[in-house]
Amino acid sequence: MCRRAAIAGEILAALVGAGRADLLSTSSLYHDLETTEKSGVSYRLGMAFAAIASEHVLDVPLLEHLNRANSKLTPGSQRRADLYGIDLAEKTHVVEAKSRTYGFTAKDVRYAKSQSLNVKIVSRSGHSVHPSTRAASLADLSKSPIAVRLADPAGEAESEVWYEVDPDWLIQVHYSAVPDLIEAQRGSQPPPASNVAPNVVGALLPGTDIWLGIDEALLRPTLASWRAYFRDRQSAKGDVDEDDERVSYGRDGHILQIGAELARTYEWS
Repeated sequence: MCRRAAIAGEILAALVGAGRADLLSTSSLYHDLETTEKSGVSYRLGMAFAAIASEHVLDVPLLEHLNRANSKLTPGSQRRADLYGIDLAEKTHVVEAKSRTYGFTAKDVRYAKSQSLNVKIVSRSGHSVHPSTRAASLADLSKSPIAVRLADPAGEAESEVWYEVDPDWLIQVHYSAVPDLIEAQRGSQPPPASNVAPNVVGALLPGTDIWLGIDEALLRPTLASWRAYFRDRQSAKGDVDEDDERVSYGRDGHILQIGAELARTYEWS
C-alpha cells in the first residue's frame, strides 16, 4: 500500500491544473526530473491518460494493464505493456499506451498501432476472445495542455502475443486497492472531504490524506456481480455532487477524495 501511495503522490506532483474544468499540464517538478526518473513517471502518465481516453471515447470504464497479477502469458510469447478493458456490455478492448516527453513521430504512432494489433486474448477455457476495438493511446507530455491521441489501427498483426485472461479475476484485481487499504488500516475510515453513501467503504493511503473508496458490492466482485452493480446504479440515476473539487467519482465505481491541506498545495502548484 505504501507503493500505491507513492505512485499517487508521484502522479499528482507531475500534473498541474486549477480546477475540475481546467486542462492539465505537466508541472515544473516533472520537468526538473532527471531523465531516468522522468521515464518512469511518463510511463505512468501514459497509462493514466490511456484510461481516461478509453473511458470517454470508447466507453470503457474498466481498463487494466496485463501483467502477472491478472493474466497468464502463453508459452512462446513475449510480454508487452498492453491494456485490456471491459465495457458495461461485456465487450472487450485492447489499448496500447504510449507517452513522450518531447512529442511523437509518425514512426512512434505506427509502432503503437502495431502493438495493439499484436495482442491476442484467450479465455481460461481456451476459447479465443475477439476484442471489439483495438486502439493506441499516445500522450504528448510536451504540449500544454497535455494532448492525447487515440488512434484506431488498420491492418493485420505482424506477430502474436497471447494472454490467457480470466475476467472474474481481472475485475477482482482492478478493485483490490480498497480491500487492501482497509486491511492495512485495520478497518474502513471516513473520507476527509465530504460524506459519502453509507454503503461506500474506504481508507486513507498510508501517510497521506488521499482517501480511496468503493461500494461494498465491489469489494469482491465477479463479472456477474460487477454487471449487476452497474445496472442497478444506472437505473437508480443518483445525483453526484460535482461541486466539491476535492472529490473525484470514477466511472468504474471508485471514489477518490483528498484532504483540504493537499488540495491547497495542489492548487498552489
